[in-house]
Amino acid sequence: MPTGKPLSEYQLGQIDLLREQGASQSRISHFLGCSQSAISNYFNSKTHQTPETSSVGRPKILTARDERKIGQLAATGQYSVREIQRELPINVSKDTIHRSLTNNTDLEWKKKLTQPPLTQRHKDARLDFARTHMSWVQFWKNDEITGSLSRNSMKLCGHIW
Repeated sequence: MPTGKPLSEYQLGQIDLLREQGASQSRISHFLGCSQSAISNYFNSKTHQTPETSSVGRPKILTARDERKIGQLAATGQYSVREIQRELPINVSKDTIHRSLTNNTDLEWKKKLTQPPLTQRHKDARLDFARTHMSWVQFWKNDEITGSLSRNSMKLCGHIW
């Protein structure tokens, strides 16, 4: 844990100026009245050495064009991640494609329907069936029928109670 105060912008500017003049880390720390490790940490820090436009880490495999192509294929709703992987001209993993889709703010994930919704004709048929078989509740509540059914089903499973 750091024990001292963070360096101010003015002090950071002085460090850069003294470093350009060829001063050592110990001389800079003595001049500013801070520890030598604070100066060393500043010089080793990636945020102070690299320009703001450079990125840290592994370079991206997908170009902007590839990411647009992935978004276009996914927006049609006809392709899975694996199918998009086969369509691309470059060899990338399905995880890379999935990551590209999750980072795309223009797309919203929705689960595909596995079956079409019920039509009004289907709903009417179900309602008619329910109305005609409402009286069957009393039939199934009969102890003789349910008792024999449960004993027979247990025998079929191999369990005898």
